[in-house]
Amino acid sequence: MWTIAEVHHPAGGQLLQHDHAAMTVEPLDGRRIEDVVGGQRIAFDAPVPDAVHLFEYPRERTNAPDRPYGGQHLVMSTGPTVEGPFDRVGTRSDMSRGVSGGPVFADFDPATGTGTQIAVVSGHACEEHDDDGCTRESLETSGVRFGAEARRVHEAAASR
Repeated sequence: MWTIAEVHHPAGGQLLQHDHAAMTVEPLDGRRIEDVVGGQRIAFDAPVPDAVHLFEYPRERTNAPDRPYGGQHLVMSTGPTVEGPFDRVGTRSDMSRGVSGGPVFADFDPATGTGTQIAVVSGHACEEHDDDGCTRESLETSGVRFGAEARRVHEAAASR
């Protein structure tokens, strides 16, 4: 099993617009993880694409907890890009709890399994809430587009 050597993250804290990180991983038996499992392209300050693909392991369906996904299987959402505050990009999706951390891809090709990662999924917005919290989430799953700060984090990890 590969071992994490370092974790790099923004200095800005845990605000939504800082919801990304990069890790360096030690080689295993002289082999780099990317050489064994492959990798994806990454883009910073990329134009907003017409459509995106998101990959997640959701536990629940948004606003329908009686029909769970279970969190055990990779699920893909794809569709026209929806933009939101804080430079968020995503698409309509019924996936809820468990989606955070998956990639948001532009130019994804299902035949090759490759694309350009432009964000990390961070979840949904709350459309309705009461004193106990969110009672209705939006049907849009999204993440903050990688910008200058994400580039600095990525370059710090890549320079190791």
